[in-house]
Amino acid sequence: MAWYPLKLNGYVFSEVDKSRCKVLVPANSVQQYREATEWKEFTHFVPMNYRFTLSFSQPENGTLQLLNDSTPVQDGAEFAQSTLFKLSLHCNEGYEFDKLIINGVNFDFWVHEFLLMDNTKIEVKLKPIQGPQKERLSRPLLSYFDTSQCFETLREKYQR
Repeated sequence: MAWYPLKLNGYVFSEVDKSRCKVLVPANSVQQYREATEWKEFTHFVPMNYRFTLSFSQPENGTLQLLNDSTPVQDGAEFAQSTLFKLSLHCNEGYEFDKLIINGVNFDFWVHEFLLMDNTKIEVKLKPIQGPQKERLSRPLLSYFDTSQCFETLREKYQR
């Protein structure tokens, strides 16, 4: 089961009585499946609700805080699929952001929010500040991140 409707060959379901099938889909994806070309002829979509664990560790020389709404999140807490989180990073004096690691995938940009789509482990690496301040501030930032992007990145990395 995919978080988004898969694009399939038009003949995959040609011999299937779509009015008799139950298609299990993530609760937040039902409408997308109903509208997708390959899936819209099915009449019974069953929303599935999933819960995932969010783990994170504190970086050396700084503090990472995750918030669900305005409530601080504890390491190892469990949440419903598609829960939105805000990330806040405080670097100790003399240190700056280096990389964000989500489920083992390195990202050299910071995100302020992310959507939980699977069990997720977050790590942040900091480095000593070197060079002028303007170089530090030129690092790209994202305001929103979907953790499924990590799995797409991994998939692309290992399919080469």
